[in-house]
Amino acid sequence: MKIVKKMTIFLDNLPNEVLLKVFTYLNIRDLGYCAQVSKRLGDISIDESLWQKINVFNKVVPTGFIQHILKRGCQYLNLNSAVLEGDSEFPTKSKLKYLDLSHTRADFGILEELVGTCNSLEKLSLDGSTINVDTLTNVSLKNGSTLKVMDLSVFSGLNETMMIFVEYCDNLTELNLCFLTKYRSMVRDQWWHNLNLQNISYLVNNLTTSIQKISFCSLKCVNDEHIQILVNRCNKITELDLNYTNITNMSAYYIIEALGENLTRLDVSNTKIDSTKLLELKSMPKLEFFRAVNCQILGDIRTEALIEIYNSNLPSLHFEIAKPTNLNCQSPKEGLWDVSVKQIKMFEDNPETVPVAVNETESGSSENSDIE
Repeated sequence: MKIVKKMTIFLDNLPNEVLLKVFTYLNIRDLGYCAQVSKRLGDISIDESLWQKINVFNKVVPTGFIQHILKRGCQYLNLNSAVLEGDSEFPTKSKLKYLDLSHTRADFGILEELVGTCNSLEKLSLDGSTINVDTLTNVSLKNGSTLKVMDLSVFSGLNETMMIFVEYCDNLTELNLCFLTKYRSMVRDQWWHNLNLQNISYLVNNLTTSIQKISFCSLKCVNDEHIQILVNRCNKITELDLNYTNITNMSAYYIIEALGENLTRLDVSNTKIDSTKLLELKSMPKLEFFRAVNCQILGDIRTEALIEIYNSNLPSLHFEIAKPTNLNCQSPKEGLWDVSVKQIKMFEDNPETVPVAVNETESGSSENSDIE
């Protein structure tokens, strides 16, 4: 019988490159344990490649942990619905590229200081955030040249900083200004405020022409004149959400003329566009998604094409521009935008209810039903 000798491999005999590869299979807690074994393993455990993607969605997180991962070179950070506890001692600069602060809660000044560490952000969500106006101004000044995707839905500070935001964020490709869903903070008992007419006018006249996807959902001051200016200036737009805006058939005409060859997704639900123009919009050659809930039907127009439009308007069929996560892609537990990273299990879940969302479209609220 042939005897096979067992070979023993010691960690000390393995090169750093191999150990680093092994460490990529460890979770955050295990990396911490390895760091305590020896100086060599400790040095390997803090390699930046191991800390680039962190997901603490809906967790109660010590600010010391955020400080730790920023010092380790974290680039993609999901703090969606998280609660940060403790004092802020963040580094002066971070390497963050993606940052999701949707409904993140912390003591006064913590989120502002965190955002202040960023100078090369590419994607940012402040959905429902209450960070102060000065912070958004600093974001625009320090990250404007790199920012491509901004989710500012239900954000309260844009009225005061619109001019700086538009001037410095000149490489945006996706922007969400949606106000359809009102989020009421269970802690602050506060309602956010809509954009005003002056800022909408400034936006459509000065927004970067590189924009490709934009949502004005439930901005009731958006009218036909705004759409005419926007689509003629920004004719690269492929996705446009105009749900609950104050537009009419004239906007449909402007959209067809300027975006007819490019537009792939369009939502004109709850507008004054009638069935005749809906059929024209639906016929645009590249349109893959078209939503038109609660629009006007003229007379007895009941063509097969129109019936198809209304039958396809199921509640689950919608698209959300610039969102880190949505119904059509991964959940917040699985990543943010196009980056996959599993939620860390080492912290307690957020015990408080995530801000309540009341969908005005589906709830039948009368507040948004009048778009005169």
